[in-house]
Amino acid sequence: MSKNVIVGNGCGVFSAFLNFFSWMSVSDYNDIDVSLHVCNKTHDWNNCLTTPENPYIRSSQFDRSILSKNVLSEIFVHGDYIKMRYDYPEQFIFLEHYPELFHNCLEYYPRDVLKYSGKGGMTQVYQDTNHLELNRKVFNDQWNKLSFRKKFQERVDEEEKLIEGKKVLSVMLRTIYHYVDPSTGKVATEDAAPAFIQGAVKNVRDRMGDYDAVLLTTQNQPYIDAFVKEFGEDCIFTDRPRFEDFNDWRGVGKDTYELTDEKYQKEVEDCLLDVILTSKSDHILGTCSNMFLGALSMNTKNTCELIQEQFWGA
Repeated sequence: MSKNVIVGNGCGVFSAFLNFFSWMSVSDYNDIDVSLHVCNKTHDWNNCLTTPENPYIRSSQFDRSILSKNVLSEIFVHGDYIKMRYDYPEQFIFLEHYPELFHNCLEYYPRDVLKYSGKGGMTQVYQDTNHLELNRKVFNDQWNKLSFRKKFQERVDEEEKLIEGKKVLSVMLRTIYHYVDPSTGKVATEDAAPAFIQGAVKNVRDRMGDYDAVLLTTQNQPYIDAFVKEFGEDCIFTDRPRFEDFNDWRGVGKDTYELTDEKYQKEVEDCLLDVILTSKSDHILGTCSNMFLGALSMNTKNTCELIQEQFWGA
């Protein structure tokens, strides 16, 4: 494998970040230099420049103009991992997939850390508590290697005021179509949303005696409306554009949403801000997802539970 590796983003903001943490962890054990790069690929149905069958592009075949804009450079201080366009090495390989796909090319693959590939979408990631503790520690070390630029740090600090001085329970709720309806054993439909919301609200209500507030992390306004109705000012949420229904941003497939570069930059920043704020709460109820593992990786001191072990499957 080339000494210089540029890790790009695929679909999903936090799939990209967990992939970054995974490659940064791999670089700790191997003689490779890793650079992180994010750009808007929503024009492509696959949201990727590479495939599992052709998982990398050599620098001699790579369109270097892609490197002229890096979404991360507006968020993080430039350095070893976040480079200016003229700081990239002359020779490199560009890839977007997790290190597991390249394990045979690496001198050492840290299987203890990447037991579940570094991804957050499987229930075993959270049920295997000993590994989760290790995973969080190692990924937290990688996260702490990055520093915010002043403007983004100001946004982080401003939003932290929402939970300042409070003991906070966070709930991360995804679109209803992500969950399994226990009455049917099938993917939930919008008709099941009222029952799902009722279960979520009850689960939080039963816990609120131990907390000052509930932070709701979601892109769907119906969840916000229901929690505000139940908890009033004790329900905290960020000021974000949200879907008025149970829609979801689809980044892959024939129904993808194509975003302008400006809207994509905002999408990445808002998603990152949501997870950062969630990570600063005391306890997180989450769904097996990359954003959930991302929040747990940013702060190793809070506690967590899977939502599906409480009321609905995912």
